[in-house]
Amino acid sequence: MNKYKSELRNTEFINKKEMRVIDYVFKIVIMSFGILFSQFIFSQENFTTGYVIKLNGDSISGYVDYRNWEINPTKIIFKDKL
Repeated sequence: MNKYKSELRNTEFINKKEMRVIDYVFKIVIMSFGILFSQFIFSQENFTTGYVIKLNGDSISGYVDYRNWEINPTKIIFKDKL
C-alpha cells in the first residue's frame, strides 16, 4: 500500500511540474502574439483629402494620412489613389 501511495505522489508531482511548464509556455505564446499584433493596433490609417505642393510650385491632389499633428511633421504618407 505504501508503494502505491509513493507512486501516486510522484505522478502528482510530475503532473504539477508539467502544468507549470505548460503555463509558462502558454504565457510566452500569449505575450508573443500580443507583441506581434500590437503593431497592427497602432498602425491605423486616417487618410483625408489633401494636396502636396512641390518645391517648383506644382500641387498634387490626393490623400494624406492625417495624424492630428501638434507640430508640422518632417515626413508624411501620401497616396494619389485609395
